[in-house]
Amino acid sequence: MKKFLSVFSLGLGLMALVSCNGGTSTPTPDNPSGNSEGKVTYYDNVAKYTDGTYVGDYNLCNSIQDGAILHCWNWSYNTIKANLATIAASGYSAVQTSPVQQSKSSAKGGAWGTEWYKLYQPVAFSIAEDSYLGTKEELQSLCTEAKKYGIKVVVDVVLNHMGNDSTGKGYAEAIETYSPDVWAHLDTYFHQEKSSSIDYGNAYQITHYMLSNLPDLNTANETVQSYALDLLKECIDAGVSGFRFDAAKHIETDLDAEGTKSDFWKNVLGGANQYCQEHSITAPYYYGEILDSPGGNRPFSNYTRYMSVTDTGYSDKIFNLSKSSLASEITAFKAAPDGLKSVVWAESHDTYANANGATKNVSQERLNRIYAVEMSHSGAAALYFARPNDTTPMGKIGTNAWKSDEISAVNNFHNKHLKDNEKVSVQGEYYVCEKNTNAAMIVSLFTLSSAQQMSVKLGALADGTYYDQVTGNQYEVKNGVLSGEISTTGIMVLETQKPPLKPTITVNKEVGYFYESMSVTVNLKNVTEASYTLNNGTSVSISGNSATIEITTTGNTCELEITAKNGTVEASETYTYHKIEKRTGYAAIGGLLDTAGLDYYAWVWYEGQNGHLEEVSVVGDVAYVNTARGDHYLIVCYAKGKDMSKYLSTNNSNDWDAKMGQTDNYTLDENVIEISSV
Repeated sequence: MKKFLSVFSLGLGLMALVSCNGGTSTPTPDNPSGNSEGKVTYYDNVAKYTDGTYVGDYNLCNSIQDGAILHCWNWSYNTIKANLATIAASGYSAVQTSPVQQSKSSAKGGAWGTEWYKLYQPVAFSIAEDSYLGTKEELQSLCTEAKKYGIKVVVDVVLNHMGNDSTGKGYAEAIETYSPDVWAHLDTYFHQEKSSSIDYGNAYQITHYMLSNLPDLNTANETVQSYALDLLKECIDAGVSGFRFDAAKHIETDLDAEGTKSDFWKNVLGGANQYCQEHSITAPYYYGEILDSPGGNRPFSNYTRYMSVTDTGYSDKIFNLSKSSLASEITAFKAAPDGLKSVVWAESHDTYANANGATKNVSQERLNRIYAVEMSHSGAAALYFARPNDTTPMGKIGTNAWKSDEISAVNNFHNKHLKDNEKVSVQGEYYVCEKNTNAAMIVSLFTLSSAQQMSVKLGALADGTYYDQVTGNQYEVKNGVLSGEISTTGIMVLETQKPPLKPTITVNKEVGYFYESMSVTVNLKNVTEASYTLNNGTSVSISGNSATIEITTTGNTCELEITAKNGTVEASETYTYHKIEKRTGYAAIGGLLDTAGLDYYAWVWYEGQNGHLEEVSVVGDVAYVNTARGDHYLIVCYAKGKDMSKYLSTNNSNDWDAKMGQTDNYTLDENVIEISSV
């Protein structure tokens, strides 16, 4: 039977099958000449680090403060675990999860856009037994596996507040279910100042008023402190090596003014450290979220005596790469003079996902260059935010920029040269960081629409042959000058040794839905040996650079794990495919993003007829749409309440066919509409 079927992505609704070709416009360099004539000012910086030792086969920094942290935002524990080999090869010393506590929502089928913030509204002081991130046992398994690679696990915890109710003015009803003692003591376990209009010049209001209408915990209360300590102990027992404290500046310190201060941090972190000492465990790494400054005329040192802190002032300053003062400002941290108590970033989940979305429309390429500048320098820990895309479900990976060749090269450069002194300069449109006499990183201050010829004067790098760890290209330094082509990444990492080629794994279907079976084609590059498993079964070798794998399972999902090596360099990728029930006369639309709180409609066209609404039957994340009345049809599935006016400008199937770029003989395997990132 000939089918005419085309689908597109509608925000919280269907993940579409078709992939649309399109481009994005990016600015070009203002003056991409690479001219380095004239006097160059160099700044000599002494290397700063807290530990300086390495761990694991990938020589990752043993101290979280010394290395790179991959923010696996909204990833499930199992998703992180499946990618540990690649994370290690990409040079990350630690991974950071989203908040681990039970949130006010027990849903597990939502889209990140509607669900992420609920994880920052806990209703318990314990690891959630089963959440978007997974189970407590899965967190333990992640920590155990991560240690094999030398990777530390940092978990996000929320100790300043708990979840509110649907009006945003009271307490989340789920607190009664998950924390009955807290529910029984609302008057004493929470601050009673109900205003959320905070004067950030007033320390008392910062630490006692509600943040965004969220019930503010009375962190001076001994029982609240004991609950917070119990949570940290539970995480430590699970194998966690570090903590990120959400809204840390909204919790007072013992150095604040009388009437405002408390011993919360002293007791909670001191208790956790003592617990580790008693159990012969290395004390955890702590860092707190402090946006801008602590406020209320309080210095950062009130917090840095206990933890590292987010240095957003430094991050904001580096964000504008084009500043001529960049070289001198690379050491000018705001939170700590030497940066050793600072955590910096190019982007965070707040700058990406909050209402103003300050960085959401900033290109990943630009953010990568900002991150490269930050990682060229020692001292601060750098957080790499793994962005979702608009249609990424909770628990899954949205984009793969975190493991790109340029970011991997940047991280490994940082790790390798952590203890090396540096010489930095800005020459024209290039930032240059030289490590001793044998390595350098060069970053374009502007987006490059194509590879550019460049020339820089080096103040430390010895004459000789070098290799770009991003592209593998060879360069010569002669008479203290490097000339050559920098790639469109805008990042060049020079070392004396030729880089090992990283194995590359691609498949023609990264996700999919099937009835009995489906075929997936695997393509490999730079591989000396490779293998795959289905649902952790027997390992099967892959010969050559490609293979077709038949996906089948007796259960509901089939997990395909592919491992590839090029000598000692290893890469691993995991893909999950879904088996669904076949229903005669229905098209199965897989990948509904939010099945927890939304119903769905289908707008259906039959050839030669006007479109009409049809109810759909939702099973899990699959919608079944009746297609029994015609051989040629077009279906759009979308969430009820979604504004469809901009999509439903025509109800003629041929017009839609042209709009979606499909042909009238387009067919689908067994009527299954598969997931795709449109």
